Amino acid sequence: MKFFYHRCHIAAIRTAIVLVSSLMFFACADMTTKSTAPLATPEAPPFELAEGWNEFRPAGDTLCTDGSEYRFFVKPGIRSDLLFYLQGGGACWSREHCDPELEPAMTINTAGLDLSRYDGIFNFENPQNPFRNYTVVFVPYCSGDSHLGSSDTVYDAIDDGGAALTVYHRGFVNVESALEWTYEYLKSPARIFVTGSSAGSIPSPYYTDKLAGHYASAKIVQLGDGSGGYRRSAEGARPEDMWGTLDYLANQPGWENLDANAFNFEQIYIRASKNNPEIMFSSYDTAEDDVQKRFLDIIGDQDTSSLQTLIDKNQADIRNSVEKFRSYVMSGELHTVLLRPEFYTYSVNDQSVRDWVTALSNSAQVHDVHCGDCVMAEPEPETSAD
Repeated sequence: MKFFYHRCHIAAIRTAIVLVSSLMFFACADMTTKSTAPLATPEAPPFELAEGWNEFRPAGDTLCTDGSEYRFFVKPGIRSDLLFYLQGGGACWSREHCDPELEPAMTINTAGLDLSRYDGIFNFENPQNPFRNYTVVFVPYCSGDSHLGSSDTVYDAIDDGGAALTVYHRGFVNVESALEWTYEYLKSPARIFVTGSSAGSIPSPYYTDKLAGHYASAKIVQLGDGSGGYRRSAEGARPEDMWGTLDYLANQPGWENLDANAFNFEQIYIRASKNNPEIMFSSYDTAEDDVQKRFLDIIGDQDTSSLQTLIDKNQADIRNSVEKFRSYVMSGELHTVLLRPEFYTYSVNDQSVRDWVTALSNSAQVHDVHCGDCVMAEPEPETSAD
């Protein structure tokens, strides 16, 4: 697959974040702005990156849901250490929630993307950040398919006689463009940490498998942030049908013959681990994550009075098939942690999130962490993150 990386003439990106409906599926709002260096836009690899965030526009078949141009970002660091991050930002599989003129439940494009808004593992000034010296590949999300789509889907109008709407669910090819760039720039990283928040958390085991297939000698660890409660029922929605997910995966080595009737997000962990039994897979969730509960209520096929119960059931399903799986369950309702200041303050029984993730990144032994009184929560912040 070929991509053509375009040079872009911009000094900085400081525009406001695109406002997304309160019905955002796996998504959140803005964080307090932090200063960063201007975004540089060098040529295609091989090359030396400028300091700070570098922007790439891969062209080719990449697109956002509305047909606009896709782009991704890279911050240079130690070439032996790679952080591959998949952004969250909603999902849709119906006209109501895919149409930007109705109640869009996803990030439509990358026009308002501002990387300076993030804290947590993207606070590169904090000496406690275990990834402050890593090379970081930031994969934006604007395909409405949890980075798992390969379909230009036509959604019929809700009102009879209205115009149809084509939505470009091209999550696979968008991420592939960032992967191919990474393969060119980093020839043999020693450590790779694959993660994502919210909608970006869901596909992170799959892209861990992809990176492991290319970098056979690297030590690789995966962490999903904020998607562990999406339990499926036989009667529930099947967004992957609208995204073309299983049709695409059927042609990927090691991902053939997935059972469409049994497919769920836990199966992504299970298949990725089957392909890579030596890799540690992991997840982080808050026990009563308000965003996950809100969208499970919209789907309407699960009792969300206790999200913790759904999280625990999903993790049990994974553990039945995956020996090297660890989890951290925090009390409260806060959605995701990696890009928040709470990454440095949250703790359960004296085991801090920051220290647990740091140990993971170093391939050290970690144990499951689970809140006792999972209803208790620290004060909610004024803003939220992907």
